[in-house]
Formats: sequence, structure tokens, C-alpha cells
Amino acid sequence: MSLVFRLIKYLAITISILFVIQIVRCTLSGEAYLPEGYYSAAKDYAPKVNKHDRETLEKLLMEIKLPPYKRNVFDCTEASSFVEWYLEGAGFHTFIACSLSIHHAWVIVELDNHERVAIEATMLTENNYNPPGIIDNSNTYYYFPPKLYENPGQMISFVNSVKYPGNVKYSKSEIDWWNSEPFASMEPFKNWD
Repeated sequence: MSLVFRLIKYLAITISILFVIQIVRCTLSGEAYLPEGYYSAAKDYAPKVNKHDRETLEKLLMEIKLPPYKRNVFDCTEASSFVEWYLEGAGFHTFIACSLSIHHAWVIVELDNHERVAIEATMLTENNYNPPGIIDNSNTYYYFPPKLYENPGQMISFVNSVKYPGNVKYSKSEIDWWNSEPFASMEPFKNWD
């Protein structure tokens, strides 16, 4: 009986440790702060592409037309969060770049050849529409961001405080593009909180 009890005890400890590791991984990655199924929905929503080069990126960006830019409703953080999500769904490796000194966010895409391309996501909003929104001049602050996040969840998590101590943390309302029309009335976004 004591052998069975010890096996159950070790199994329970192992499961508990694995559970804690999963929670920590999810929290550190920022995914814990995003709706359930966030990136799997992106894979269903975005077109499937085989090449992740500049030409393919430009074609995809030409197809995006975001809601109108409106400060504190659908601005650079929501636009960048959507573009990051969409391009991740198409298989691109993306980052959200931020600068608090200029109060701005944009997207950085790393292509298959490891070249990085900066995208001004607000140039894809309805009232500022100028696709593809790619910033060609690599000698600008767009290519040397003070902050770089793997996903919008990291912008609002404690990871922001760890990576960039002393800086202001973003709020969920600054990344929740899915709560803006037309997304808020579409599946699966209308069920995201």
C-alpha cells in the first residue's frame, strides 16, 4: 500500500509541477492575456502563403483595410495588434514595436531571409489608407524600436515590466482590436472578451 501511495504522491507532484510550468510559460509568452484560440483563429482567417518574402508581404498588406483611425478607440496599438495577428496567421514572424516617447506602435516583420520590414499599421486604416504601409527608409526609428514584443499580450503583461523596467504598461483596451467594428459583430471575435 505504501508503494501505491508513494507513486500517487509522485504523480500528483509531477502533474502539479507541469501545470505550474504551463501557467508560467503561457503568462511569460503573453498568450494568457489574449483571447482563447487567438492565433489559431488567425490561421483560419489569414490566407495561406508558401513564401514569406517582401513581395508576398506587400500583396497581403494591399488586401487589408482596417476600421477608421480614432485615437483611444482604434489607433496605432489596435491597428498594430491586428496586423501582427493577421500576418502571424499567414505564417510571418512578427513583432509589435513601441515607443512611449512618441506614443506610437507599429509592426516589424522578419522575412524568411531574415530581413526586417517595418509596417506603419495606421496607414491601413480607412481614413489614412495608404497600403502597403511599409516604411522603406531603414534609417528611421521604425527600424530601431526601443521596445519589441512577440505579441500584444506581452504589451499588457508583467513581462513588459520585466523587459522594460520603469515604463508604463499598456492596458487591454489598447490592444483589443476585436472589440471594434466590424470585428465586434463577426465570428469568432464577437465571443472574445
